[in-house]
Amino acid sequence: MSHTIPLSFMKKSAEKKMSSKPQETLRINKYLAVYGGLSRRSADQLITQGQVTVNGSKITEPGTLIHLKTDKVSVKNRLIQKKTISLVYYAFHKPEKVLTSKKDPKNRPVVMDYFKKVRHHLFPIGRLDWDTEGLLLLTNDGELAQQILHPKYKIPKTYFVKIKGHLKTRQIQKLLKGLSTPVGRVKALYVKQQRRSSSPNTWVKIIVAEGKNRQIRLMFQQIGCPIFKLKRAAIGRLQLGQLTKGAFRQLSEKEIKKVFARPKELS
Repeated sequence: MSHTIPLSFMKKSAEKKMSSKPQETLRINKYLAVYGGLSRRSADQLITQGQVTVNGSKITEPGTLIHLKTDKVSVKNRLIQKKTISLVYYAFHKPEKVLTSKKDPKNRPVVMDYFKKVRHHLFPIGRLDWDTEGLLLLTNDGELAQQILHPKYKIPKTYFVKIKGHLKTRQIQKLLKGLSTPVGRVKALYVKQQRRSSSPNTWVKIIVAEGKNRQIRLMFQQIGCPIFKLKRAAIGRLQLGQLTKGAFRQLSEKEIKKVFARPKELS
């Protein structure tokens, strides 16, 4: 069984080609997502902070409608040009010790350091912790990013966790039943150990859907099992595959739809 793919994403091709009767108005936050290369969340924040103007007047309501033909929108005094843009999607294997950010005041490595030669104005969809590696999506499609992050879709994410020893049955049951953590109550949808008899360590495959900050680490902390290594292997049914650390590849719309499909383990 698969998640329902958002209707707006199914209509992407038609939207990019422009219909014979073009839309005359658009919500200001969606305008910034489509033409400004911003995530919907970032657009909302800039608007409520008073950083966005329409025809020189400050706008503070994300739902404000603008006229596409006549209104001029600026962010921090930079005019956002209305033009047709190519929507792109990338899968990136984020290494450990890299921030999921565009820049860092402490000059630490950031995700965007790897995309300097890409001409599109990209941003990450969600994040991975500093000390976590694995699959991260980047795009210039603010509307799709918002859909992927929206709690409504509860997109499962698959991780591999390296621990010392192995999980006991009661620990697995706690993960599946649910735990109270500093970020709220969370639970695993699937847990399977992949232990080699010759190794003192165990790899655990775990699937969760909440996507809260440091969720996996907090869950294992609650069951008294410290993590040595954490890697995200899939989002929905989109796999990291053989993509090496620091490498990225462009995704097709067909591949992006896999994000909204449930992993085989949950089917």
